[in-house]
Amino acid sequence: MKNSLVGIVFNDTIDKYHVGFESHPSFIQPDNFQVNSLTIKKPDGITIKYIDYNGSDFKLDLVEVRDATGKVVYQGNDEEILNVAQIQFDNYLRLIMEAKNKKEQEEAIKKEGEKQEERKRLEEILKILKQ
Repeated sequence: MKNSLVGIVFNDTIDKYHVGFESHPSFIQPDNFQVNSLTIKKPDGITIKYIDYNGSDFKLDLVEVRDATGKVVYQGNDEEILNVAQIQFDNYLRLIMEAKNKKEQEEAIKKEGEKQEERKRLEEILKILKQ
């Protein structure tokens, strides 16, 4: 599941939270090394940023918390905080995948509807031509 998140960008709202996810190549590490960054902005303005520097493992390396004014109130990798944050990170990745899949399904349904409309239009034109 998580492998399908590599290389994507997600920027949308999930359950009143603004969710931003980006998986991109690291400029510090060698080729094919991904960095995963998830940012959650809560309605009260608090922002939590989850960072996974080894993007292939989806294990958090750093957490940053900012208050509503943008001031950093925590930035680090304390094991207890990372353990709690990892659960949240995994849950948001699951929600992102669900949203991504739902959008793809909606687009496929829309495309199929457009194809059916085009077929009907062509059938009507053929009917007119045959008369």
